[in-house]
Amino acid sequence: MNRVFESILKYDIAIFNALNDRIKTNIFDKIIPYFTELGSWWFTITACLLIIVFGKGYTRMMGIEAATSLTISHLIVQGLKKKIGRKRPYLSILDANTLRKLWEDHSFPSGHTTAGFALAVSLSFGYPALYLAFLGLATMVGISRIYVGMHYPTDVLMGAAIGSGMSLLTHVIFV
Repeated sequence: MNRVFESILKYDIAIFNALNDRIKTNIFDKIIPYFTELGSWWFTITACLLIIVFGKGYTRMMGIEAATSLTISHLIVQGLKKKIGRKRPYLSILDANTLRKLWEDHSFPSGHTTAGFALAVSLSFGYPALYLAFLGLATMVGISRIYVGMHYPTDVLMGAAIGSGMSLLTHVIFV
């Protein structure tokens, strides 16, 4: 079993280095932090509240679904972060590039990615014609978290799975 974890960690670090260092440019340094903000607590909560307050009928219900999946997934993420306690990559990889405020909490799973996917999948149920745009933006949130040095790829993948899974579960319960 240790070999499996060692192999995963080896690929995790290789992909991290590719996205955090090898594609680094001044233009990306300016653009990519905006994507990370799309998974922030203030953006995702504000988006849900705006949909709930200004939406009517089905749209309002979609906002309530999104807020519910966001809340449940956030609780799961916080529990896993405390239980697993994985250090952020910039604390373990000496050459890791960081562009933003350095977070002191744990890395696994990515809360920004979880929130981005919880919101994106919920909105995709309400507006299926826009699902590629929503999921594309959520994917960029995840990539941005690696680019800014805050998460490993497996942190991002687990965040995407939790956010998507909670949105799917919430949608099934609400419908």
